[in-house]
Amino acid sequence: MNNFINQFKDLSYKYMRYRIFVPKNECDTLIVHLHGSGGRGNDNIKNLEHINQAGFHTLINENLAYILVPQVPETHRFFDILWTQTIYNQDSVKIGEYLNLTYELLLETIKTYNIKHVIVEGFSMGGYAAIEIATRFPDFFEGVFVICGGFPISKLEKVKNKKIAIVHGDSDPIVPKNGSIKAYETLKKLDANVKLTIVENCAHNAWDYIYSDPLILKKFIKKPV
Repeated sequence: MNNFINQFKDLSYKYMRYRIFVPKNECDTLIVHLHGSGGRGNDNIKNLEHINQAGFHTLINENLAYILVPQVPETHRFFDILWTQTIYNQDSVKIGEYLNLTYELLLETIKTYNIKHVIVEGFSMGGYAAIEIATRFPDFFEGVFVICGGFPISKLEKVKNKKIAIVHGDSDPIVPKNGSIKAYETLKKLDANVKLTIVENCAHNAWDYIYSDPLILKKFIKKPV
């Protein structure tokens, strides 16, 4: 774990801690990773624990993308939403203090590193946050990867022209899969480039299915080789 952590710079934006991996070669792609509730804290380490897997190792080893990983403190969320609200009305939800800080940090990162392509992805709490930030600020993102999250269904038209992947465990007891299925159906009706994967025999840890695949994130940001 230490070797993985050490490949990320340990930084802060205002009062939010974050990590960033900076590729060794010329690169204009950024992955924004939004952690789940278990990654909360002030150590700037727990937010990396679940991505220390083959999918992110490929991005780092091949220097394919900058990887930005903010951390939400223990008693906070990216924005105020219940995990059982898999379909929600965005108009009745505030953007959230730490989601807004993430957006500000994103703007700063784009400017600092001359980023041209941005993908946002996350799981559980971070899955909610990924689609939330993408629908609020769609002009900044080319792709959205939502793992076991919930959706502002009425706002999905804003991201219909993005590349979208949705993943959920078939027996998730914490965040029910109905939101992911409804989001997929809605996006298909909008002729979106969307893929839904329901992982069989999987509870709430669908991210392990994604992050353990060494090519899945690479294929998401690049044409398959």
